[in-house]
Amino acid sequence: MLNKYFTLQETIAIIIIAPQKILSSNYYNKKDTCKPDFQKAGEYMPSDADIIKDYITEFSRLQDWMIPIKEVAPDTYLSMYRRYIELKVTLSSLGVSLAELDRIKE
Repeated sequence: MLNKYFTLQETIAIIIIAPQKILSSNYYNKKDTCKPDFQKAGEYMPSDADIIKDYITEFSRLQDWMIPIKEVAPDTYLSMYRRYIELKVTLSSLGVSLAELDRIKE
């Protein structure tokens, strides 16, 4: 796991630049650029950057959904809030600074 907090610029670089470098490298076979060059299914392990990117995306979308539903459907909001906490803990453990990403701040 990572023990470093990322700045917003570093996080953006992880999300945008790292996947482009992987796609342009020899990591993928030349015949099918969407398929890793492995023989067996299940051998691909997502990198920390992949995990961070997915969790940041989910964290952001979840907040977009939570903000308008808080007053309308409190039970649904509570369910979403539990997932929000899980994502927040996971991202923090991966070293992502949530200062600029967290819009709920509860």
